[in-house]
Amino acid sequence: MAGPKKIDPVKHVAVLDTSKSDVVWTGAKAAGGHSEKILFKSGRFEFKRNTLSGGEIVADLKSITDENLKNLLDVAKHPVAKFRILSGNELHNIVAGQPNVEVHGKLKIRGVQIPFSAQVMFEPVGGGAFEVKGKIRIGSSGQLDLNLVARR
Repeated sequence: MAGPKKIDPVKHVAVLDTSKSDVVWTGAKAAGGHSEKILFKSGRFEFKRNTLSGGEIVADLKSITDENLKNLLDVAKHPVAKFRILSGNELHNIVAGQPNVEVHGKLKIRGVQIPFSAQVMFEPVGGGAFEVKGKIRIGSSGQLDLNLVARR
């Protein structure tokens, strides 16, 4: 008979607070730009020895209200986008209020997986919670602004 599951004290998970998190997509085109707030279905950050080691964030593309963007992303066929975090590296010589972690992973959107790297700021906000803020460039004219809150 197997004994109780051992908990690894050097590994832990933080869960995304979907009610306090969003991402803002901004696209630019010749006739002007457009921004759209996208909500999340779920998410988690995995840490090993207090260093980001993995995780996944699932965006609810059905929360998009702009019909052109819905059509562009083929939301009817692909209702979610997934950010799969593969690793995170602490940045050196950081300045307060600036990115302090470089995140590496894959973004799956419209059924296509795209590698990404982004410099983001992890900032504790008390009670075991932290905020993650950053920007991810999408192609030559798009950007995702991350506004995430998670709790250990």
